[in-house]
Amino acid sequence: MLVTGNLVADPQLRIVASGAPVCSFRIGVTPRHRDKDSGQWVDGTSMFLSVSAWRGLAENVHASLHKGDRVVVHGRMRQRSFTTQAGEERVVSEIDADFVGPDLNRHTAVLAKPDRRVPAVPAPDASGHEATTAATTAATPGSAQAA
Repeated sequence: MLVTGNLVADPQLRIVASGAPVCSFRIGVTPRHRDKDSGQWVDGTSMFLSVSAWRGLAENVHASLHKGDRVVVHGRMRQRSFTTQAGEERVVSEIDADFVGPDLNRHTAVLAKPDRRVPAVPAPDASGHEATTAATTAATPGSAQAA
């Protein structure tokens, strides 16, 4: 299924027991149509959909998107059931996202591939100083690799 809507809150990233990152977010969708008699746009009934993105997609969604952003989500609808603390059975429908991106009718984008081979923040070495990685060395002006 393909859905376009607005993020109603910032995406939330968490790590599940298996170690895989999952990003959860909700989008608000309001269908619109043009009234043929008046020629005006008319809003339909709003609905709110929960979306889950996994692994690399989860990290990219969390790093890139924020509350209010218009997004396009492609994925599979799935249902899961659970029992509340009060003992009530509940069923929720969610989209398991395959692809998520900004709606370029409303946004511009600058694309950048994340480099997952190098940690985003270098870990300190044994002396407590920031360790130098290939990425930080290459980016340092005047370094041998930058020349």
